[in-house]
Amino acid sequence: MISIKNLNKFYNRGKQNQIHVINDVTLDLPERGMTAIFGKSGCGKTTLLNVIGGLDGFSDGSLTIEGRSVAKNTDEIRNKYIGYIFQNYNLSASESCYDNVASALRLCGMRDEEEIERRVTAALKNVGMEKYAKRTPDTLSGGQQQRIAIARAIVKNPPVILADEPTGNLDEANTVMIMDLLREIARDHLVLLVTHEESLVDAYCDKIIELSDGKIISSREGRAEGVTRRSKQDIYLGELEKTELKTPEINLEYYGERAEPIDIKIVNKDGRLYLSLGDDRVKIIDGTGEIRLVEGVYQERAAGEKKPFDMSSLQSFEGRNYGRLFSLKSSLKSAYRQMKGNRRRGRKALRIVLMLFSAVMVFASALFGSSLGKIIQADKSYNHNTFYVYTETGDSAVFEAALSDPTSGIDHYVIYPYHPSGDREISLRIASFETFTQSGYGSGIKSHGVALDETMAEGLPLLAGERTLADEEYILISDRVADDVIENAGLGFVDEYSDLIGMTCNLYSVGQKPLRVGGVVASGEHTVYLTPMTAARLSIERMG
Repeated sequence: MISIKNLNKFYNRGKQNQIHVINDVTLDLPERGMTAIFGKSGCGKTTLLNVIGGLDGFSDGSLTIEGRSVAKNTDEIRNKYIGYIFQNYNLSASESCYDNVASALRLCGMRDEEEIERRVTAALKNVGMEKYAKRTPDTLSGGQQQRIAIARAIVKNPPVILADEPTGNLDEANTVMIMDLLREIARDHLVLLVTHEESLVDAYCDKIIELSDGKIISSREGRAEGVTRRSKQDIYLGELEKTELKTPEINLEYYGERAEPIDIKIVNKDGRLYLSLGDDRVKIIDGTGEIRLVEGVYQERAAGEKKPFDMSSLQSFEGRNYGRLFSLKSSLKSAYRQMKGNRRRGRKALRIVLMLFSAVMVFASALFGSSLGKIIQADKSYNHNTFYVYTETGDSAVFEAALSDPTSGIDHYVIYPYHPSGDREISLRIASFETFTQSGYGSGIKSHGVALDETMAEGLPLLAGERTLADEEYILISDRVADDVIENAGLGFVDEYSDLIGMTCNLYSVGQKPLRVGGVVASGEHTVYLTPMTAARLSIERMG
């Protein structure tokens, strides 16, 4: 499973204060069972565990898991093969126990919430913590938090569990409970345990590797039987004197020595029972605490006799698209919970955060709106029914054929030796004075359009002015061009199509004589219509 060859790790290598924290370690670990890396503080055992888990690098040597190099595939191997249990639990206090366990799956890229719920529920049930799924870790005892951490480690069913001083912060009873759980996991997994408690490694581990100054100084077999100790949280009712009091409404059982009378009120109102206890000596046992009532008396069990894990519903999960633990939603949720917990400072901070968040959203909305507006404007400006085709020979045969084909959708074509316009900016001058525009101080109000033959305007509804361009100095503009001009004018006296009639066009001119708007037609495109002679003159002038 895990193969380590001549592994070395240095701190401050080559300097006077160099530390050889892992010193030429060679080790082969099996596929299952519990192996302890044991030694005094500072011997390098936690560093070796972190290197195996891909949380720390190494200087030289080789480290492989299932034949794959950890150095070359660090993130993938850590997510696929390894579950971690820490001394300080490393649980997020702002997330529920459910979300803490689910984080191991989400980090591997799992997005199926039904599968996540099924796995998390099974993992919590295996460690006896299914009732605490909605609680946050800061409301639990140390032993309960470590069981949540174990559920997080096994939820993706990795073949290797790395446990770094998992009982370092626990009392005797919880230490036995956690070690019993790890022993059960080790039946089908490799549990690599780091600890300095020699009594634990001898009682629970199959193999014990002792380190000193980064070197392996001994390797021996352990008993792997566990310990049998009576839990201080279990109250065995069969060992206590029992007194019964029965009435038609109540069946009361009292266990233990007689004491001062207890003031208890039971109220049945509208079918709902209410219990009032007027004595601070009374502690409620409701199934969410550590204390348990056990029928009968305590019986010594054989060493190693434990309730087996049911890992059948936790098949190995191989992540592919590794995700992130924290999203914007989870971060905001976490911040809100922490602020809410500190009422006065939290509310003030929450108001500040909300104000900043609102400001960011307003800025983002304005920026997005501006960008979106430009996209919409670009779409509006585009002439959807006008196409440009380049031809080297100027041969019109293909266009004549397309024009005669009713299915082609082409109703007009113009061949320009030099295109007089393309889609170009159009500027209209109002009278003989300059005007202010949205883009700054300028000489006219603007739009854009494609120059077409005036025959293309035949059949189009006339909206203002005259359709007949008797004088070559006049042009027709489309309603789209006219709408742009009116919108960009910013002048109260330019608000109808008729107000545009007679305005001069600075773009199109023949000789020194500017063209004038003679009429407005409804085409739905950005177009300007010229007489054939005007178009020819423009072409000649531009070519000349």
